[in-house]
Amino acid sequence: MSSKKTLKASEQEREDIAKSRNEWREFQKVVDAHRLIFLDESGLNPIEKMWSKVKQILRGIKPRTEEELFAATATALNAVTADDAQGLV
Repeated sequence: MSSKKTLKASEQEREDIAKSRNEWREFQKVVDAHRLIFLDESGLNPIEKMWSKVKQILRGIKPRTEEELFAATATALNAVTADDAQGLV
């Protein structure tokens, strides 16, 4: 497993990404926040619930090494029950 070498994604240095980010920042200054609508899409994608369960378990285990992460991931994935998986189809 490789480790992340920087705190900032290298894509942020790309000219097209920087341009899009700047456009987004400028748009945020003029958008009427009262016209924005929050779309909760979590219920639209059942696999999100499964990954949420896996992430919650991983956070509880708090792995600190690569070996611990592999073991914790196996534990978390094994905790996904047949009932959980039924909601994915």
